[in-house]
Amino acid sequence: MSTERVVETESSLATKVLYLVASVVLGLAALWMTPLLIGPVAGIELVIVFSAVLVVAFLTLLALDSRR
Repeated sequence: MSTERVVETESSLATKVLYLVASVVLGLAALWMTPLLIGPVAGIELVIVFSAVLVVAFLTLLALDSRR
């Protein structure tokens, strides 16, 4: 494997990890904002909101990265 390929793979992995961290932060922000926006919610609703935001944010960031 050439050096360029190794560096590209490491960069790609680092980018995906960064996107995952950013997605978790967005998910946590959504958890914090959900009760403020729609009132008191049960635990399972927060899990659904967190999961949805996490998946959508991560997939969006990956899609934007693949267009580069």
